[in-house]
Amino acid sequence: MKSGEYIEPEEPNVYKFEAFIFDAFTRYDDMTILRVKREEEFAPVKNRTGVDSPETATALYNKYYC
Repeated sequence: MKSGEYIEPEEPNVYKFEAFIFDAFTRYDDMTILRVKREEEFAPVKNRTGVDSPETATALYNKYYC
């Protein structure tokens, strides 16, 4: 909106696009896959808040490395 006024939508009004690492497998002839412990190496950011959000990824990173 041009006025910059915040509008709370009454129903979902966006599309969420995701791509997974598996989608790229067919594009490469030579690749390696590493198996790692999720709690040590994997902190996805898929959602704005809650599970798999920037907050949870930051918390996992800080818990492991700090």
